[in-house]
Amino acid sequence: MIRACLRILMMARMADRTRVLLGSRNGLARPCRIWTGAQSRGGKRPGSGPYGSVWVPDVGGVRAHVAAAWIAGVLAEPRVPPGMNLDHRCERTLCIEESHLELMPAEDNRALRWTRRKKAA
Repeated sequence: MIRACLRILMMARMADRTRVLLGSRNGLARPCRIWTGAQSRGGKRPGSGPYGSVWVPDVGGVRAHVAAAWIAGVLAEPRVPPGMNLDHRCERTLCIEESHLELMPAEDNRALRWTRRKKAA
């Protein structure tokens, strides 16, 4: 019951804190949904932009600061295996469109990020 309530709450919060961009990148069918709520600082390197972030309500004594894209990915696919990361296929770190998020091994995600940074520089 608590998990279902949290899911509804998070979906409502995410709907309030997003905007849809017209068009898409990399040939993706759906446009990006850009997170407009709280954001991380982002890196100084090319291609390392800020990530959306959200506080997850206190449940069972734990309150967590979580990446907005991770919440979107978990809402779309609740069973995320350990050692996996979400990749933004659109290359927009603030995008939370579920169809733009792809689960991949953390090592592959790091390699892809490195390739994209070299391309952006």
